[in-house]
Amino acid sequence: MKPGATAADINAALAAGKNLLVTPAVYHLSQTLQVNRSILGVSPGGNLYC
Repeated sequence: MKPGATAADINAALAAGKNLLVTPAVYHLSQTLQVNRSILGVSPGGNLYC
């Protein structure tokens, strides 16, 4: 997604099967992101978790 993408834009991309990588930042979104499949995370220490 490009800067300025709305939560609706991101949700549409997720619904279309696109992947989402969230980097550390403050995100101001007008609605909740709908993530409906397993995700993989990385802790601040670099450890992977599911």
